[in-house]
Amino acid sequence: LAELPMGLFADPTYLAGRDPTALDLGRERLLVYDDSYGRLPEMDWLGGAGLTGAVALQTGSTRALLAAATAGAGIALLPVPIARRAGLVAVPAPMPLPRRAPWIVVHRDARPLPGVRAVQAWITACFRALHSPPTAG
Repeated sequence: LAELPMGLFADPTYLAGRDPTALDLGRERLLVYDDSYGRLPEMDWLGGAGLTGAVALQTGSTRALLAAATAGAGIALLPVPIARRAGLVAVPAPMPLPRRAPWIVVHRDARPLPGVRAVQAWITACFRALHSPPTAG
């Protein structure tokens, strides 16, 4: 699947008019992934940036991070295309974030099944669409 760049994002209500480039991330509320899917590169990045002490919420769910960010709960570490489509504001990171490389794994015996192929094609199309500009409503 297409790689997903990651970034830090906040709702304008959380920022309350503050300049995102002037934030001290160590004093903010960070919303990040937990280790329910193993050790993610984003968590290593968080430690390397010295920001683990600012973590206010950890979850394995991108949907939960997005919901918390749009509710104004803090600055979320999210896939860039998802955060942009939600209207969140980018917050500069102190160092480059790793990219997420999602996979689809299908057992070789199941690959030729029409239903499996249809779902695989749908998932691939969804990821491709994330990298396309949003269409006007």
